[in-house]
Amino acid sequence: MKVFSRANLIYFFILLLIVATIALINKSGDSVQEDGEIISDGLVLFQPVYFNDHSNREPDLYIIGDEKMSSDFYMRLEYVLEFYGIGYLRKDDVIFVSRDLASDKDYMANLTKKALDDSWLKDKGYALP
Repeated sequence: MKVFSRANLIYFFILLLIVATIALINKSGDSVQEDGEIISDGLVLFQPVYFNDHSNREPDLYIIGDEKMSSDFYMRLEYVLEFYGIGYLRKDDVIFVSRDLASDKDYMANLTKKALDDSWLKDKGYALP
């Protein structure tokens, strides 16, 4: 009993080769650029955002931190992101989030604030060192 014809098997293997090639191309795009900011399909480096208390006389509502955060901060941030069910990628001791999330400065400032707030973390079950 013949289940597949020879032509069907050839089509199947061609299709399989195409799918594998596409997967390899997509995988090769998943790398951090030289500046460390953008990674694959719309993920960007999490940069801490702070509410501006206007003591620096800046009119903006938010201040975007450009400093490299400690690994402790990223562990705390990871806990906050998981608490809220927010998708992220941790790579090389930094965290990447979606562009959509990163563009919402108010939400980013709230996440940053919670990651730095010992009381909030402790109340939510995070084991402080």
